[in-house]
Order: sequence, then C-alpha cells, then structure tokens
Amino acid sequence: MFSNQSHATARRATVSRLYDITADHAGGLREGFTRSQALTELAQVSTDPELLAEAAARHATADNWYAINAVDLLLAAGADQELIDWYVDDLGPAGAGLPAVDLAAPEHRAS
Repeated sequence: MFSNQSHATARRATVSRLYDITADHAGGLREGFTRSQALTELAQVSTDPELLAEAAARHATADNWYAINAVDLLLAAGADQELIDWYVDDLGPAGAGLPAVDLAAPEHRAS
C-alpha cells in the first residue's frame, strides 16, 4: 500500500512531466515536436483532467512567453477549466510573482 507521501511525490512527478512536455512543445524546446506528438505524449503520462489542470495552472502563472500556448495544449489534452481556475487561485500572484490570468476570458480560450 502506498503512503500519502509517496502518492504526493508521484503526483508532483506526473504534474512536472506534463508541464515539461507542454513546455517542450509550446516553447519550441524540442525541434520538430508537433502538437499531435505532444498530445500523444501527454496522454501517455496522464489523461486525468485534474493533473492536466494543475500543470496548466502552473503554466498560467509562469513567467514565460509561451504560457497561453501551453495552457491551450493542456486544455486540448483534457484539462478541466474550472480546476485550472481553482489552481490559479491557489497558486496566486504571491506564489508566482505574477497576477493571476483570467483563463475564462475570450482571448485565452482554446479554439
């Protein structure tokens, strides 16, 4: 049986991997890494809407130029919008040093 600590560690590792795959694509960090390939890799790591939402919120509060593209990719992978909003509120401006992003605004919605 897994302890709560090992579950939390596994969860952090999964969210971190989702974040990294998304950054690789959205930030152009892996040459030739297509959206389709990124979605496939994300699905191989997790299809859990909550984990995808946590990774999306971390991108939404990150100080990088490709954050909205990363969030859009995670939404396409199945991230839950309400959970993204909750995690953004949880991470908050103090946690990231940036204002929270209103992901429900039309300019931030995935098409």
